[in-house]
Amino acid sequence: MIRGGIILFFMCVFGVSAQTGFTEKGTLPGEVEENSGLIFYNNKLITHNDSGGAAELYEIDTLTNAISRTVSIMNATNVDWEDISQDNNYIYIGDIGNNSGSRTDLRIYRIAKSDYDAGDTVNADIISFSYEDQTDFTPSLNNTNWDAEALFVFDNMLVILTKEWIDRETSAYSVPLEPGDHIARNLGDFDIQGLVTGATYNPDTQLLYICGYSPTLLPFISRSSGLTTNNIFAGTQIKTNISEEIGFAQIEGIAGISSDRYMFSSERSTAFFTLEPKLFAFNTDDGSNPDEVDIDLVIFPNPGSDFLNFENRLNAPLLRLIIFDETGRKVIDENASAIEDNRLDISSLQTGFYHIKFCFESRTVSKSFIRK
Repeated sequence: MIRGGIILFFMCVFGVSAQTGFTEKGTLPGEVEENSGLIFYNNKLITHNDSGGAAELYEIDTLTNAISRTVSIMNATNVDWEDISQDNNYIYIGDIGNNSGSRTDLRIYRIAKSDYDAGDTVNADIISFSYEDQTDFTPSLNNTNWDAEALFVFDNMLVILTKEWIDRETSAYSVPLEPGDHIARNLGDFDIQGLVTGATYNPDTQLLYICGYSPTLLPFISRSSGLTTNNIFAGTQIKTNISEEIGFAQIEGIAGISSDRYMFSSERSTAFFTLEPKLFAFNTDDGSNPDEVDIDLVIFPNPGSDFLNFENRLNAPLLRLIIFDETGRKVIDENASAIEDNRLDISSLQTGFYHIKFCFESRTVSKSFIRK
């Protein structure tokens, strides 16, 4: 959640993979005006409110947007619930919001689906964690890189994505699925240049969708492919700005409905003007077509030595190329007009692993390469 609000949604183009049929499904009930996470389970959307809300989950009928059921978690407290995820056996609620960067009680509540199905009151297991590389806990409201609002399950682990108010990047951290006290391990970073608020991983398509917004209320969607257990962002990242499609909104949650359909929710905001909580839906062709961006934007050779070549067949003019090293430090920043024959000189780089960002007018595409 952002105190003072922001939000948005999308129906855009990721590479050459089309998102179609964007619809606004209507206004959400006032009981969930501060909704901050979504999953789709038993043909219902499940959401929750964020900081200070009741320790409850709300089922939303996707036809009427009405709340059809409320489930109370008896042994939980909503300090700052920010996202929700699931696997075959459990529902996970991320009490991970950390707007000041000072929390030492970060946790994820785990609820057995069998208990959830059986009644309207449940107890949860507790997965507590701390970040392996956080050393400063000095409070600084909305001025920290240790806030987090996105949670998803991937390859038998929980993955948290940070919301970095200072750097506008996001870092992935893994936490075991089991109750107990754990250290969250870093699984890579992505210079997303925005504030990340939600995520959902679709095991059918092996794609990760991330939602968020800029400090000036411009929303975006990012799609990641090629995730690995050592680096969530090892593959291709495609970020699309969607302000032209839906205007302003404070998107807080995203859920996969099927291999090619997703829903977003936004919370009520009065930061600059009043925005009501909404529900949106869109379709993709992820379930039927391969991720052709890997074909239409190619870098080679990889690994490379002195030069890195690229071929752009995305039917969009390239504006800029930026390369980051493994620490996130910018090492090359070139205007596309200064690059001849789609050939970039990387001879000044040390041997190692790098990320290259291709900047277009309305989106960015990130890829990884090795300098040998």
